[in-house]
Amino acid sequence: MSNDKLLERTERLLRGESNNARGIVFTPQSARFPYSGCNVVLGLPDYLDTDDRHLDVDSIRIAYEASIDAALRGSAVHFRRQGDGAAQVTVPGQQPRIVIGAKKVLLFERLFKAHQSREFGVKLAELKAYPGFKQLPQMIGDEWPELENRYLYSPKRGFWALCEEPISV
Repeated sequence: MSNDKLLERTERLLRGESNNARGIVFTPQSARFPYSGCNVVLGLPDYLDTDDRHLDVDSIRIAYEASIDAALRGSAVHFRRQGDGAAQVTVPGQQPRIVIGAKKVLLFERLFKAHQSREFGVKLAELKAYPGFKQLPQMIGDEWPELENRYLYSPKRGFWALCEEPISV
């Protein structure tokens, strides 16, 4: 999960299977993001007892139980950036979502900053200032139907914001 392209593929695969089961995704390094779809992500080094080289099963269980509710449904708006090309956004009523791509990360970061400063929304004209797109659906691509009115919405014509509460779609 340290490679952005593989992270995006893994996220899409796990998100596509999210109706079947929830669980734990183990990574060989410390976890970059705490969730993937409705799964809790745990880094194996964090749960390996270095003395006897065994996994600390009780610690894994505790970490899973502490995180699974947040993995299933976000309870508040959060944004976690990892470098220029990846971030995770959480909004109420939706599974945490990993966003891959520098432009998408900048978009969600700007919307998150607007949320933090209690702005009404961000003008589409300002968001268009990011190079390479004219409309949000064009920039987001195939993921647009999964994001619109779930993670971001238009509170008023010409403005966009992060969803602060579940929206019926």
